[in-house]
Amino acid sequence: MKRRVAIILAVMACATLLVAGKNNFVGQDKAKEAGLAFLHTAFELEATEAKVKLGAKPNIAIINGTRIVKESITSGNFYHVSVFDPDANYPYYTAEVNAITGEAYRAQFARRYIKLTDEQKSKADSIGILAGFVDFDFSQYKQDAVDAAKSYAQSRFAANDVIAAVFPQDVKTDSTIFPMVDVDSLILMKSGTVYQITVSWPSLTILDVQILGKD
Repeated sequence: MKRRVAIILAVMACATLLVAGKNNFVGQDKAKEAGLAFLHTAFELEATEAKVKLGAKPNIAIINGTRIVKESITSGNFYHVSVFDPDANYPYYTAEVNAITGEAYRAQFARRYIKLTDEQKSKADSIGILAGFVDFDFSQYKQDAVDAAKSYAQSRFAANDVIAAVFPQDVKTDSTIFPMVDVDSLILMKSGTVYQITVSWPSLTILDVQILGKD
């Protein structure tokens, strides 16, 4: 029995090496370095340790300022780089790194760490209950979030670039996050780079930054 298990493990190890060689992925150390560097740019996070895991994601395209997800096509594998809260077994910052190129293209902050002030709680209460949100005029609050995304992109990513256009996108909420509301914005830079930035209202916290395309 032990011999059989040893043979199976040896075969699995060989298969793993063959797959890794065929896919030509960058190593986990390089992925961690790229992920932590992007988290530093996106959130000014100072971290040296992270957990790295391989994953896959759908292909995404931007057509006329609209984000299109092609569900049947995968854009390839990526490394999920997670920085854990030292006081809890939960990642509070994560990054995604292209497993082939080694380039980081996404950074996220965990919503559970958002702490609303009394003023923000009062503003959140003003939008009523979830069932009535569909009829609530959220346009001004949405604009506040879009402006926050634009200001953020200008300060973090436009040092050597210029914002060419801003395309407000979806407003999202549900029973798990209400009265928080997520607002997506697409930021097109003059260089051709497209960022999708998700802002959580009412705190105007940056939750998610993705590079969706580059010229």
